[in-house]
Order: sequence, then C-alpha cells, then structure tokens
Amino acid sequence: MPHPQPTTPEQRLTELRRELETRERVYPDWVRTNRLSQRTADHREQVIRDVLADLENLYQVRPSLVQGQLFAPNQLPAPQPRPGRGLYADH
Repeated sequence: MPHPQPTTPEQRLTELRRELETRERVYPDWVRTNRLSQRTADHREQVIRDVLADLENLYQVRPSLVQGQLFAPNQLPAPQPRPGRGLYADH
C-alpha cells in the first residue's frame, strides 16, 4: 500500500477550517437531540479554534489571507535582476 503524500501547511489549515465549519453546522442539532452536551460542543469547537490559531502562528500566516490568496508563496515568480543594475537597483 503506498504512503500518502505529505500535506502542505495551507492544506492543513484549510482542512481544520472545514472541520470547524462542519462542527458549527452539526453540533447545534446534536445538542438539541441530546447527542452532545452544549459544554462538550463548545469545548470541541474551541479546541479546533485554538489549534488553528497555533498553526497560523507557527506558519506565520495571517488568517484573512490564507483562503483568499491568489498564489501560494512558493508559486510566486522570483524577482528578476535588471541588466547591469542589480536586483533592487531602483529602491
């Protein structure tokens, strides 16, 4: 059986956000039907929020930019030097 490919930080954050959205959507019904206590639901949602905050801090990602980025940092083209002027000559 092949081993799965490692995930990127962006993929991990996206998956955690998806999980939090799922819990926020599903838990109210579970609380209403006594499948889960409100206290447990609140705790589990807070754990995911805390993990997200920890990973955003670890990866040094601003939460508002992760989902809205057009390009991941590794997809941006490298700066090109201008002939005879150096990489940042105009600064």
